[in-house]
Amino acid sequence: MRARDLLAETGTAISANRGRSFLTILGIVIGIAAVISLTSVIDGVQALLVDQLGLNRSRLVNIYVTKPDGTQLTESDVDRMSRDLSSDYELITYYSYYFPTVEGGNSNASVVGCKPEYFQVMGLSAQTGTLFDNGDEARSSCVAVLDQNAVREFFGSDDANVLGKSIKIGNDSYTILGTMESSSAFGGTSTIWIPYSTAKARVGGDSGLSVVGFAREGSDMYQVADSTESYLRSVYAITTTQDDMESESYDGSGGYVDVYTMQSLIDQFSSTMAVFRMMAVAVAGVSLLVGGIGIMNMMLTNVTERIREIGLRKALGARSSDIVAQFLLEAVVLCLIGGVFGMALGYVAGWVITLVAGPMIGVEGLVPVLSLRSALLACAICLAIAMIFGWYPARRAAKLDPVESLRYQ
Repeated sequence: MRARDLLAETGTAISANRGRSFLTILGIVIGIAAVISLTSVIDGVQALLVDQLGLNRSRLVNIYVTKPDGTQLTESDVDRMSRDLSSDYELITYYSYYFPTVEGGNSNASVVGCKPEYFQVMGLSAQTGTLFDNGDEARSSCVAVLDQNAVREFFGSDDANVLGKSIKIGNDSYTILGTMESSSAFGGTSTIWIPYSTAKARVGGDSGLSVVGFAREGSDMYQVADSTESYLRSVYAITTTQDDMESESYDGSGGYVDVYTMQSLIDQFSSTMAVFRMMAVAVAGVSLLVGGIGIMNMMLTNVTERIREIGLRKALGARSSDIVAQFLLEAVVLCLIGGVFGMALGYVAGWVITLVAGPMIGVEGLVPVLSLRSALLACAICLAIAMIFGWYPARRAAKLDPVESLRYQ
């Protein structure tokens, strides 16, 4: 029996029982809609957090070191590290947090003293205006870049034109060169960036150097982290292990080193979201199970109603495989139709969930993400349901005796 004939027969059989077919696939529609809506919201949350937390900067490496004598890394230490580890890193730079009084705000903003390459390592770019450059760093210029939280706090609104205006940090006025979007990575506080040399000379009271590296493209980030940690332990004779740090008897001697990559955070985050996806699919699986039972029930009813038709087909030369293929194809088409409607309904439901839940939990910019993986998963589920729950009715139809079938009333 040709595929075209099978499709024609399937279309005729389904259209002859539209109402029954619709009620039968309703369970599939609801189940697939549940899968798509939940996974699209989960994927949307993941995309939002990746964007806000900067987890997409997979080549970023954070380096924390305390020497055995209790001191931290100095500028010359970082410069040496940058030279010695040049095969693993494109850049290694440092920055420091300062908390001076900033005139005009209701709170003390976080002031980050950094070198221009910091912006490249952190993947930051100007939203308006420009960032300071190596010339500003060399001259210790009193220039600043503000995030949107700082613009709102010190100038009254997000869309205030602050380029060229001044902001007073401590005892000095700084000319604003540009602005950047706020990031939850900085805790939602107002953040101001100024040249490191300027901060060191004029602000003071730093919290020590924080060191970040930007690995070379294509690097194995876990290998980079391991080699960096081994290097630091060797150079500064650091003997403390993680178990030592967690011990109650740890007295701070022996030094401390911690190197972690954004790639490791991405992997941990992806694993967590995968668990939520599995839970969503498991919950939706109940509806899909009910839908599959409905498919089997309808197919068994179809077999009973079409016994004489099956007998006639067999009498005219149809093979058992043709009968199996016919009824399986009907189950597949029903499930795929349910899957298509379920995906459409699920995506709409995902939008409704994000529009309602986003403001309730204080999350802005949350949108559902319908990934190719979710669509393929939905199609695979539909095909699996069709094959599992359609196989028994199809085999039952194929085993009917043609003589007895023709005599069936």
